[in-house]
Amino acid sequence: MPMEEKTMVKKDLRQMYLRKRNTFNFSVDNLVGVEGKDEVGNFNIRLPPFTFPEHQSSQYALFKLDSVYITRQGKTQATRVSQNVDTDISGFYVEINGLGINSVIATVPGIVPNNNGVSFFILNETALTDLQQSFQYSMNSGGQYKGESVVCSNPSGTVFNIKIRSADDGNIITDSEDYMSVVNFSIELLDLD
Repeated sequence: MPMEEKTMVKKDLRQMYLRKRNTFNFSVDNLVGVEGKDEVGNFNIRLPPFTFPEHQSSQYALFKLDSVYITRQGKTQATRVSQNVDTDISGFYVEINGLGINSVIATVPGIVPNNNGVSFFILNETALTDLQQSFQYSMNSGGQYKGESVVCSNPSGTVFNIKIRSADDGNIITDSEDYMSVVNFSIELLDLD
């Protein structure tokens, strides 16, 4: 391999390494909610301070929602997130507050769009109808987010709020049983200065 190609390969590998080093992946659930907010559809999360000193001072970051799941559902109306034994919720809006995101605005049913909360749409990939006929009661609801990453502020050490709403009516998912919601996302810190 010519020297010029080796230099390009090393440069590309260095860039990839730095991106991986500056990206933090999180899998959080409502059971670790802080400050009295630990409901399945409305909980607060405290992010730890980031590892390296340059991460503390970075003013630029990208937030990428990966997936959202609600687990531990059963076969009765009281144990279904949809509160219905015939059909599942068709999808969810995941509202993120407190990370400085303002470039995503969704039209949640019954809620006027505003810049205070940012909502991401998640299709319920396990949604079924005629549950009583098919006896196919999924324990999990949710899916992967298909959109791009968005700009956010540096959230190192901050508390932010996650709300999960039904896409069918805009209502926040409530705790009628011991559901657990799991939100997977990443934050990439950028060095632009």
